[in-house]
Amino acid sequence: MDDSPFARRLIHRLLEESGQFVVVGHAANGEEALECVRRLRPDVVTLDCHMPGLSGVETLRRLRRESNVPVVLVSGAPSLVEDLDRHAAELDVVGVVTKTFSGRSVDLTVFAESLCAHVRRAADRNIAQ
Repeated sequence: MDDSPFARRLIHRLLEESGQFVVVGHAANGEEALECVRRLRPDVVTLDCHMPGLSGVETLRRLRRESNVPVVLVSGAPSLVEDLDRHAAELDVVGVVTKTFSGRSVDLTVFAESLCAHVRRAADRNIAQ
């Protein structure tokens, strides 16, 4: 769930190419995200922190009223990531991944590894519940 079409495609591709995950849906904003979770009942959700309209944090608050699906927050703001990381337990998120990279393959590899590790941890948490 990300307002950026590029980010949605990239995250989809990285998760699918890892061979560990199947992406079942996409959402461009918070309202779509909530509907997507209701309809598709995913095992894990990746959620952008910065979305127009209903923010990622507000989407998460609403999602928590309806579901305990594990959530991995994705943010392009390193300072926000540090703040969210400190409050991850309070927000009931599995982890926070920074999507800042220069486009260099080494940066993309680091992002992909971090993303997949967090989503794997979220999936394992879902299985344990």
